[in-house]
Amino acid sequence: MSRVLIVSAEYGPPWAEGEKNIARALVRSLTEHGWRASVCSNPQIDTEASSRHHLSLRGVGSALRFWVHTARAARERGASVIHLLSSVSSLLGAKCAVIKGLSGASLLLHVTGLASPLRGYRLGLRADRIAVGGSYLRPYFPDAVDLPPMSPHMNVDREREARREPFDDTPRRILYLGAMEPERGVQTLIDALALLRTELGWPDFTLTLAWNGYGSKGYARRMSQRVHAHGLDGQVHWQGVAPDLDTLYRAHDCVVIPRLARERMGFPLRLIEALSYGKPVVVSDVGEMPIVTGGCGLVFPRGDTKELAYALRRLLSDRHLYRRCIGAAYEAARRYESSRTVGRYLELYRQLTQAR
Repeated sequence: MSRVLIVSAEYGPPWAEGEKNIARALVRSLTEHGWRASVCSNPQIDTEASSRHHLSLRGVGSALRFWVHTARAARERGASVIHLLSSVSSLLGAKCAVIKGLSGASLLLHVTGLASPLRGYRLGLRADRIAVGGSYLRPYFPDAVDLPPMSPHMNVDREREARREPFDDTPRRILYLGAMEPERGVQTLIDALALLRTELGWPDFTLTLAWNGYGSKGYARRMSQRVHAHGLDGQVHWQGVAPDLDTLYRAHDCVVIPRLARERMGFPLRLIEALSYGKPVVVSDVGEMPIVTGGCGLVFPRGDTKELAYALRRLLSDRHLYRRCIGAAYEAARRYESSRTVGRYLELYRQLTQAR
């Protein structure tokens, strides 16, 4: 039985964020296809860490220890392939060189997003194959295979639900699910809702801020104060890590992803999850999101509070638009079936093992 070691900086509950959910979906699927998959993660990961890295001797030393640990784990577990999930940063080349050089295994670099700084990211880079999670990352790796992210939280009843009668109520329940950090643009969403209620005269909405446990507690406090300053306390509900994402998605009418910066994943799992539940989306023009959204919702310029307010007003008030977005969301979700992506990864794994 062939063995693959999946490297995700963090792996474990809560299962509501980024790379570790891709790793989790891969582990489940690869086992079904006869591969023995395991995960190597960093127990020292900081859930409040910014995507803007401050390089220091201490930080580089900590990273180096994890890379050496990863290579050792690959040897001990007899992995023929290492599937490295990583953002692009200045240390990417060094990371790949150490892991591949010390492990002796084939290395599949799976680039999931961007971090800062980026300068010198290819210095020393060694990888047998490279995959990118979205076409927006292709400029960094022109020869890479473009594969969408995978999530274990996709709606398994999508096909049946897509055949139901169209939504006929007035949509009003808005969901934000994600981290609490400035890059996510939560401040833009809160300010837009204030405009939606006052200047645009559309007060019939609620917002759930489902914080997944990542980011800054200080930023979360500032956002809570912002909600209060706008007089939105009665319309904004704060929720911690949701134990059941299926119930969370079903309890809302649309999903907003107001990403402000290009750092982190520019093709978030939240987007394909929302589409699989037939939820129209409103997203900023960051990364892959405008391409994926298509007719499934509306796109606004990142950080533009007024344009986000207009987009929400249009989606919530135009019933025909809303219903079209539901159908388009279900249809688009078919493109992101995990089985398709897994099949392409299996082919890459086979090519790597045969080339050894």
